[in-house]
Amino acid sequence: MFRLRTVGFGCAGPLCVSGARLLWWGYKERDLHRLARQRPWWENAAIFAGLLCFIQVTSMCYYFGNRMYQAWRPSGNTLYVNKAMDTKVFARPDLSVAAVRMVIHYVLSGTQTPFGAPMVYPEYMRPEAEELMKFIFDLHSEQPMFSIPDLWAMLSAKALARLGGPNISVRRGRPDPPGHLAVEQLLVETPSLVPEGKRDVLKMKRLLAGQGFSVEEIVGMIGGIRTIGFHDSSGFHTKEEVKPQIRRHPSLMGPQEDVFHLPETMEKCTLDPYVFGGEYFDLLLDYNWRQRSLIGWRSGPFRCDEKDRKREITLLDPFSEQAVMRERKRLQAQEQAREAVERAAQKREQITLPEEEKAESAMGRVGEAQFIPGVEMQESVDDDTTEAVGSLVVPEFKSPCSSVSMREMDMMLLDDALLTGWLHRFSTNEIRFYTVFGEVMEKIQNRGYNLNSLYVPT
Repeated sequence: MFRLRTVGFGCAGPLCVSGARLLWWGYKERDLHRLARQRPWWENAAIFAGLLCFIQVTSMCYYFGNRMYQAWRPSGNTLYVNKAMDTKVFARPDLSVAAVRMVIHYVLSGTQTPFGAPMVYPEYMRPEAEELMKFIFDLHSEQPMFSIPDLWAMLSAKALARLGGPNISVRRGRPDPPGHLAVEQLLVETPSLVPEGKRDVLKMKRLLAGQGFSVEEIVGMIGGIRTIGFHDSSGFHTKEEVKPQIRRHPSLMGPQEDVFHLPETMEKCTLDPYVFGGEYFDLLLDYNWRQRSLIGWRSGPFRCDEKDRKREITLLDPFSEQAVMRERKRLQAQEQAREAVERAAQKREQITLPEEEKAESAMGRVGEAQFIPGVEMQESVDDDTTEAVGSLVVPEFKSPCSSVSMREMDMMLLDDALLTGWLHRFSTNEIRFYTVFGEVMEKIQNRGYNLNSLYVPT
């Protein structure tokens, strides 16, 4: 092995004044080559193994040190951000509804600032908006590499996916709001220019068309926010009524059984206000919605009656109806096959059975087919089949009129022929509705920013 030479007089650090020495080594350069050629193979192998062990140990120290530092002070940790947001939206579906509605409210309020700087919310959604803002600000303080507008975009996309809506590819790269803005100024209350209790379709079309939205996107936008959540005038806040919990299993998240409870109220447009879907368009087009009159004055929400329909009702669970029809067809085919076999057997018996054998039996049967005296004749198979068909239970159709109601904002979509046409289109093609609403969400999230500066993380 090499021997280190003690640095003596005339040397400055590892360098010596004499040129006959190689750094601080005690041998000349030609002596080192000679010693390397004379070194045995096992010594070279030991040196190589020592270098490999040194590299492995240093790599492991760096890896575990980095893990400990990220746990203590995470910075730019995408997995940490996604896990925190998933836990938040799965634990509180009302916050998911509020996050999606706040994105659409950004357009309905006519806000001209870039998205998320500041974030706007309607008056009736103050508790949810303040809680979401606190969550976003705490997450930004832990993950400073994620800007506040980026966190708002990521949270709203995850909230929409949690409710069953389309998946959105969130672009990142939005800058943080100006530093002189306080935390209170990052969340602003703004009134909606398309209120729930007004039925002014012309004003709504002018507002949204002036911002670059087509008729298809207008209907998809209004239908998206009316599908989820409760009416604005209800003043309902999901605090005590709905208490979902995270499952104890680490790989599954979501509310446990018998924990997620919906309030018994009619102040909603769909049967389940925490599920995104196209049920809203079906209910709006299936029934005639009317206001209750009180002393000649109509007011309040619009309600429907099961006897007052516009078109034939399709069961909300079409698979149950398909199963019933399939079972009926199977039983009918079985009955027809049995009748055909009986007719063929009777015809063959009439041809092959002699007259003298028929006379031997009072019932026209001989051999093992003789009836046993004292035993009553069993019911025919025809009766059994008839009873089976009659006992087939058809699932009862539960009318949604006792659970939902509409407001003037919903009736506004029926006042315009173009809007009504897209209602029918979305009612028959739910995938189209999902696509349009996802494009609207992406367009709103990118407003006020240069698309060339935004990127989709891989």
